[in-house]
Amino acid sequence: MSSPLPEVRAVVVIGVTGSRQLDADPRLNAQIDEALSRVAEQLPSGQGTRFVVLSPLAEGADRIVAAQVLERDDSALEVVLPHAADDYAKDFSSDQSRAEFDELCRRARRIVQLPPLPRPKSYVQVGRHVVDQCDALIGLWDGEPAAGPGGTGDIIAYARARQCPIYWIHTKQDVPIVEERGRGLPIEPRRGLARYSGEKISAQTFSEESHAFESGARAQARVCGLDDGDLDAPCTYLSPHFVRADVIARRYQRRYVRAGTAIYVLAAASVAAAAYQPVFRSSVVLSVLGVVLMLAVLSLFAIGTRGGWRERWIDYRFLAERLRTAFYMSVAGAPQSDPRPPRHLSLSHTSTDWMVLAFRSILTETGPVQHREILRPGVRRFVDEAWLGDQVSHHRSAARRHQRAHTRLTVATNLLFGITLLLALFQVVGLLNGSVLGVSVFDLGTFLAIVLPAVAAALAGIRSQREFQRNAKRSLEMVNHLEDIRSELAGAETASEFSAGLREAEAAMAEENADWRVVVRFKDLEPT
Repeated sequence: MSSPLPEVRAVVVIGVTGSRQLDADPRLNAQIDEALSRVAEQLPSGQGTRFVVLSPLAEGADRIVAAQVLERDDSALEVVLPHAADDYAKDFSSDQSRAEFDELCRRARRIVQLPPLPRPKSYVQVGRHVVDQCDALIGLWDGEPAAGPGGTGDIIAYARARQCPIYWIHTKQDVPIVEERGRGLPIEPRRGLARYSGEKISAQTFSEESHAFESGARAQARVCGLDDGDLDAPCTYLSPHFVRADVIARRYQRRYVRAGTAIYVLAAASVAAAAYQPVFRSSVVLSVLGVVLMLAVLSLFAIGTRGGWRERWIDYRFLAERLRTAFYMSVAGAPQSDPRPPRHLSLSHTSTDWMVLAFRSILTETGPVQHREILRPGVRRFVDEAWLGDQVSHHRSAARRHQRAHTRLTVATNLLFGITLLLALFQVVGLLNGSVLGVSVFDLGTFLAIVLPAVAAALAGIRSQREFQRNAKRSLEMVNHLEDIRSELAGAETASEFSAGLREAEAAMAEENADWRVVVRFKDLEPT
């Protein structure tokens, strides 16, 4: 039975750049609509297109494009500011312009303020941020060089260098749109999102897991002094998506881990079966069994690799952890950081991965940004106990579990190699004589000398694949980091200090998850 899983729809992020000295114009609006239609035509058929416009909301082009995109059904606005809103408003020409800005901000699903820089560097920064974070850029431009740093000409040149798709609408001439496709629209992530959307969970499992998570969060919130209403939006928009990603991630984790363990165990058993016949001069049945076991190893490897168990596990876990963080940040009333990574070499993920697309899509479903007092009663305690405290307990327990597994496997491996060495020495000095229950002690020693190293190698392989020690150290470091953040939040006296602490916690969670992905990403199933 299929569950009523929440839908994750693909979004296309439209960036905007252009002159501030522009007024609403039917021609410009028509060409903006044409540009959006051209974008939609390039996407795979059968998938709906939801536009998210990313705009700094400066006067002129920024607002014209934003308003036109919002005319479309099911569209959303994300605002990126170069300064705090009050400081930014000093650049506006009138009170009416400020009122227009405030109204658009109220309609925004998310507002991000970039790290403060002096003018005009801040405008260079915000323009490049728009290019880096969008799928396609609409430029309202007269074709002239930029009047200053961060001007439209500079941002267009930057977009071209980044191979960002550009739709240039000339502001002074009635000419067709100039389309520069650059690297093209991100099609592959939409396929990954479609695959994720096709994952099934039983209705009973989804219902039970959702109820457990939400009832637990609400109970903790009440203990901390929050109202049920503080969790209504996060439970409605975020927890179903978190539960879904978490359940599916655990499914593929079990498959991957069990397959990896089985491959090493079956390989060792194959060696044992193959060694038994020549050593004890028995029938060839066990030799055939050894071949069968090795074929089972290869089959399991092929099934796991073809099914993408490892990739699905780490991708779904990435999404689940981002959603877990988003849930608690939403309860606190704190804005989410941009889900796309900055421009740098990343072995974890890239800005075009499907998980980033999915996360951004889910965030657009949460409605306009909720402007709430971040230090309202109960928030400090809820963040400390329900989120950070829970993560500290999780990582502390994980560190102990991983270190215990590493130690046990290391001891067992060394012990088996030690026994093999003793058997070899006993054979050399002639101590393996006689028989036990009709079995030659020498033959038995020979058999064990062949099999025990294979078993030890299997245990070492499991230890290496699972990276127990590295994961234990990562978890211990995470415990220390989160405890430091908890102390900072406890000592925060202002909303800005508390908000900065929340952002640090969010970044810590994202960095830990990224580091974990790098560890697992290069630990695929191996047939030997």
